Amino acid sequence: MLLLIRLLVGYFLQSFPFGLLCIYAFRDHYRFRSRQTYLILGGGTLLLSTIFSTLCILLYKYSIIPQKDLFFAANLLFMATMIPCLLMYIYLTRGIFSKKLFVFLFALTAAFVINSFNNIICSHLSRHMTADGLPYDNVSIPMILLCTLLFIPPLLFLLHHKFIPLCDFLDPKEYRQLCQLALVLFLILIFEFFPMSDGRIYNRTILYLYIALILCTFMIYFIFFQIFAREKKRFEAQKQLEETTRQLELQQTYYQNMIKNTEETRRMRHDFRQHLIVLQGYAMAGNTQGLVEYLSDHIRQIDHLATPSYSNLPVVNMLLHHYRRLCQENEIRMDISATPIPSTGLSDSELATLLGNLLENAYTAADHALPGNRSITVRLAVHGNMLVITIDNGFDGNVNKKRDHYLSTKVSHTGYGLRSIRHICDTHGGNCSFSHDTDCFHSSAVIAIDPD
Repeated sequence: MLLLIRLLVGYFLQSFPFGLLCIYAFRDHYRFRSRQTYLILGGGTLLLSTIFSTLCILLYKYSIIPQKDLFFAANLLFMATMIPCLLMYIYLTRGIFSKKLFVFLFALTAAFVINSFNNIICSHLSRHMTADGLPYDNVSIPMILLCTLLFIPPLLFLLHHKFIPLCDFLDPKEYRQLCQLALVLFLILIFEFFPMSDGRIYNRTILYLYIALILCTFMIYFIFFQIFAREKKRFEAQKQLEETTRQLELQQTYYQNMIKNTEETRRMRHDFRQHLIVLQGYAMAGNTQGLVEYLSDHIRQIDHLATPSYSNLPVVNMLLHHYRRLCQENEIRMDISATPIPSTGLSDSELATLLGNLLENAYTAADHALPGNRSITVRLAVHGNMLVITIDNGFDGNVNKKRDHYLSTKVSHTGYGLRSIRHICDTHGGNCSFSHDTDCFHSSAVIAIDPD
């Protein structure tokens, strides 16, 4: 019974902090409530502890494995239990798989480091293995607890202040790169530590080198997080610049339309006397048909001067009017359909950046399309509590894709426009997608809006 309790406590102390470290980076993306998630994690770890302890006792009691190999067999069993740990962790958290895999490898590296230090300390105390050949003796259990308390706080600090702020910024490609880095660092630590078990663990030089390697490992993590943090700041600065530029363009477009309408009004006022003379002539001649046709034509000219109202949102109106005018000037057919939109939860700059980038990309592509394919179709609709924007445009058939991502086809593209679209959609609980057929490009953006 004491042996079972010893193995249970040792396994739980070694595994539960590892599980907490894994799910900490997803604390806002649990599948269940926080309390329920922790209970499932604790219960799952306790179940694995029971299975591990039972198997170890069976190996020991029935002498299935020689006693000198029992410790090694217990370590293999421990590593095998990491597989259900991974599955449980994947189930409890929400997010892309590459992100989950990176955090798991990071936490696995941390657990291996903690276990390594525990083994080193116990070895120097001449208590590395108990008389029964099983792990977790009276010295190693307190050492596991001590090493855990020593390493977990700085690791949580590293995740909290350096990794979590980057979570929503990194894309699947960058997470895959981090996974490769984490796997390489983990394998380096493993291949460096295992040769130490043959007695060289007592060599101070080798021991100091191994400690230096561990410090370098987490320093590399820190440096990579810093690099991505700088990239995030650069992206946010560029995004802010684009939003400001878009706002200035909107204001300029608005003022240009005002000036144009004012000039047209001035011209019509100047010509008003001539119109009255013509109307008087039709009336005196009794030409009712000519009078009606002249008035109808004059009304059409007045209606043409008014800025069309596509939406109840001024920003949407200005953008659609601006790009429709550009399309008319360049012989591009543009069809617009927009339903009333309630409060979106987006700022005017965010909405201008989102819709403006989509329209600009569509206009640029349609402008390079063949004469029979120069068209843009814009749809804005509300479905439930989601705003859906879809734009279909003709293009010349050339696309720029890298893996699964579309890139801008402009000569000096930076990719910030598409990245801004994705960032705004992700920030507001939506998503965006891009696809293409032979001669038509499809863009869509979905944004969660205020149901009120």
